[in-house]
Amino acid sequence: MPMEKEEKVTIRISEADLLEIDQYLEVHQSYGSRSEFIRTAVFDFMNRGIVTPMAEGAEVQLDGTTLDTLYKAVERGFFNNINEAISIVLNEASSEGIINNIIKRKIEGKKASEDLFEEYDRRVRPIGNASSLGARNLKSR
Repeated sequence: MPMEKEEKVTIRISEADLLEIDQYLEVHQSYGSRSEFIRTAVFDFMNRGIVTPMAEGAEVQLDGTTLDTLYKAVERGFFNNINEAISIVLNEASSEGIINNIIKRKIEGKKASEDLFEEYDRRVRPIGNASSLGARNLKSR
């Protein structure tokens, strides 16, 4: 059988990501090269499908450790597929109040930031003039 012609493709990847790939390849030497690893990763990703568990077009960004853990759980039969795993984890987090706690912390952080800016505006900016020019004029007085 004749060998299929290979095309050369150029990709851009950060030095940090490349270092992480190289460290992975040191441990998992069965790949042989960066090219073989990337080729395998691309086809594995395509075979798994794009992660869209909630709505059409939704995309979930997970760190490598979390994603690896979920894929291992799928491989061992705890979940039928990655979409089911993500959905179950998110639903469980919701029923345990974790999502609400995260949202509350975000609201509190936003309110704290707004309070700081309001205090800044009261102390530094002149009353009735919120422009940066007004703030500069206040400093020069």
